[in-house]
Formats: sequence, C-alpha cells, structure tokens
Amino acid sequence: MMVTKNKRSQKKRVSVSLRKKINSQSRRYRLWLLYKHCYESKNEVAAQDQTCYNYQDFVKALQDKEYLKFVLINEENKSIGLILATENLKKAEVAYINRACYEERLETRPQNEGIFYTTSLGIDPECQSLANLNKLIGAMVRYCFSNNLHAGLDYSETVSNLPKFIQRIADKLYREGEVERSATYKELDVQRFGIFEINSEE
Repeated sequence: MMVTKNKRSQKKRVSVSLRKKINSQSRRYRLWLLYKHCYESKNEVAAQDQTCYNYQDFVKALQDKEYLKFVLINEENKSIGLILATENLKKAEVAYINRACYEERLETRPQNEGIFYTTSLGIDPECQSLANLNKLIGAMVRYCFSNNLHAGLDYSETVSNLPKFIQRIADKLYREGEVERSATYKELDVQRFGIFEINSEE
C-alpha cells in the first residue's frame, strides 16, 4: 500500500465521512474507479502489484460492515480519497498479511485492544496534498486512539514513507493533548524485490 508524493496543492475544503456500509451502487462504482485510478499510478513505479482487490471483492468490502470506510469528500461532494480498514484480521488477509503474527502481538495486550488493519489507502493523484493526506489519515488515526486500536499497515518505500507520516500525526495529537497516549511505529518485517541481471558482454 502506498501514498504517492504530492503533485499539487488542493486548497478546497474537504471533509471525511466515516461509513460502515456503502449502499449506493453508483457510489460504489465511483469508489472503484477512484481505487483503480489511485493504484494504477502507484503500480507505474512499484515492483510489487499494490492492488489486492478485484472489482467483485472491492464492492463486497464496501458493503461489509466489518470494513470501515473513511471517504475523503471535496466541496463538490466528490469522493477523492478512501481508506478501507478492518479489525477482522481474517479479512485483512486480502492484503497478504500473516494473521498469526499480528494475533501473537495482541496476546500481551489488554483484552479491550485490537488491531485495525488498513487494506487500502489512496487519494486521487490530482488531489494529493499534505492537507488532504492529513485530513484523511488523521481521521483514521483519531479513530484508532478512540477505540484502543493499533493501526496495522503495509506500504512501499518506493514513493512514500507512510509510517513516518502517521507518526507525525500521532505525535501532534499527543503533543496538543487531543489524545492521552502516545504511539510508536514498530516494523514487523521487510520484503524487497530485485533481479540478478546478466551483464552485457564486455
């Protein structure tokens, strides 16, 4: 999962709508087009395919109440960003996670805590700005703090450093007294893609 670097600033007012279910078929289709548009640009530079949903599974997730949808909406009521996340780690396996690894980390935590795994995060490449990223990701981070949830994620370093961005938001919320606890990113694994190329004849 990746967030591409800023392309241009968008100063229009935006808001984040938190949904448990997207009932409108036309809105679901528009979100699918947004998902495709976001991830097509990411796949232009990433060695690993960043998409984990086909159309049918994506629409199913939008209708599934166990997936929360953070939808970034502009002044024209157009969806320009989306986060899909779930506490159900079985369903989070769509993002190729090793569920047992995350469940093991919960064994030492209080029973009222969980893991909120982000399976999709994207903003329309034409609308990307620090303000919009802060708005969308900030809504997800606040939700995690409010519900004793540890945010799980995967990302590509090719074009972004998502943990560093989330860490800045969490630190700011804690520093300003908006949340009572701090949070620290802990890396669980590193996976790299490469190729041994046969050299040209000298």
